[in-house]
Amino acid sequence: MKRLLVTGATGYIGQAVMRTVAGASYNVHGVSRRPISPAAPNILMHKVNLLNTDSVDALFGRIRPSYLLHLAWDVSGSFYSSDTNRAWLRASKHLIDAFQKNGGRRAVMAGTCVEYDVQHGYCVEGQTPCAPQTLYGQCKHELHQYSSELSESAEFDVAWLRIFSSFGPGEANARLVPAALQALRTNNPLDVSDGSQVRDYLHVYDVAAACLAVLQSDVTGAVNICSGRPVQVADVLLHLADLFNSHHLIRWGTRPRRPTDPPFIAGSNARLLDETDWLPLFSLESGLRHVVAHATNAD
Repeated sequence: MKRLLVTGATGYIGQAVMRTVAGASYNVHGVSRRPISPAAPNILMHKVNLLNTDSVDALFGRIRPSYLLHLAWDVSGSFYSSDTNRAWLRASKHLIDAFQKNGGRRAVMAGTCVEYDVQHGYCVEGQTPCAPQTLYGQCKHELHQYSSELSESAEFDVAWLRIFSSFGPGEANARLVPAALQALRTNNPLDVSDGSQVRDYLHVYDVAAACLAVLQSDVTGAVNICSGRPVQVADVLLHLADLFNSHHLIRWGTRPRRPTDPPFIAGSNARLLDETDWLPLFSLESGLRHVVAHATNAD
């Protein structure tokens, strides 16, 4: 059976991936700094600090995975400008080196939509230029370039996931959907901007399925992980308000727009649809209903 190593296995996207991969034909090794019980018999968890190069070398030397899905990164707090991005860039370069040196065949790595020059609007792989404006985007883009160059001189493939906005169970409480959900379901006012920003939202379970679809394909290079459906932030909030009959709680324009907040970030998912077997399970509307149901059941 093929050996797959998943980093960030207990993170927001990682947890969804581990649920999805539980029934796949891989011998799965999940990596996290937090211990967790395996989700299925074919999953073995490892408690490893990926910022420790000796621990990474020992891990890859012991497992020698053929496949790698690298999701780990620090996205807590003000991560767009945090110096921890540089530490994770160094650690990720070492990680892909260790993967290659131990016989790795295919690596799929998590990038971000903010590697693109978001002033160009609708983002298409190979057409929209990359000009990241944040340290987070710059470090991710540098890792993409490094891993791509390494793969050209060695016998392994690299696919790069440019992940756009997502929502779903496990998302950080301060993010748009969980913060709005908490306010609306508890009958509290919700202070927001005018909501005119356009984003591309995908349910985290569909993100996880896309990660595995790319892993199982022959796709190399950058591939957008997105819905392909631009939507205003206001529409997301209105869909949530519909579910609670709570439109009166949204206080539009009471929170200023950040000057650095791009007005439009959305992408084409044509490559994902054409070159893998991925199909989304959720629309925006059904995905939001799922999140509400999940939160209600968790009470």
